[in-house]
Amino acid sequence: MPPESMEIDSRRLLNDGKLITIRPHTRFVHFPPHTHNYIEVVYMCSGSTTHYLNDTVVKAEKGDLLFLNKNTVQEILPAGENDIAVNFIILPEFFDTTLKMIDGE
Repeated sequence: MPPESMEIDSRRLLNDGKLITIRPHTRFVHFPPHTHNYIEVVYMCSGSTTHYLNDTVVKAEKGDLLFLNKNTVQEILPAGENDIAVNFIILPEFFDTTLKMIDGE
């Protein structure tokens, strides 16, 4: 596991009180091994991205969804100009709230 300094904190990405946000995936940048204190879902709109997930290579391609729990050690190789992805940053509490709403229906 990477050092604690390599954990990305949801407070840097989510506004106060928000449980989920959507962000474009940053391209042209190598992301060294890191973890999150949130759940991340990556949707590939076009092209592809290469991820190392707990030492396993995963290539996400157009139309793929990649689900990452907060304990996953992730490294991402640089995405190119035509590699377009959307990242969903989700606090675990989002699912608690959603499941309670579904249970009530």
